[in-house]
Amino acid sequence: MNCISKLFIIAPLLCANAANAHAGDLLEVVNKFLAAETHFDPKAMETEMCREYSEISPVGDLDNRNQVLSFYESKNKVNVDLVSSVIEQYFIGNNPVLIEKLYYSFYIGAKKETQF
Repeated sequence: MNCISKLFIIAPLLCANAANAHAGDLLEVVNKFLAAETHFDPKAMETEMCREYSEISPVGDLDNRNQVLSFYESKNKVNVDLVSSVIEQYFIGNNPVLIEKLYYSFYIGAKKETQF
């Protein structure tokens, strides 16, 4: 089993508005986004992503919104298990902050891969 570190910074890049700008709603938005991601549903992911969305891929590339969405097309789908744990929730001014640790497991052929 290989372990790969993944830096995943999404909270400040997901779309939020004043009506849902508190920590509980941020967790809900993040969980909705992660569910869409693990089910390889780019249409659902797209509704939660700002135009400026970027993330650092497992191989260290900075991927823009279109690159991320194209990765999650159905032709690339694999079965993914996600376990997450909230580390901390707080505010910086009026901005909710969520720190969450994610554990991804998936199979490529008969080999199980895990990303932390």
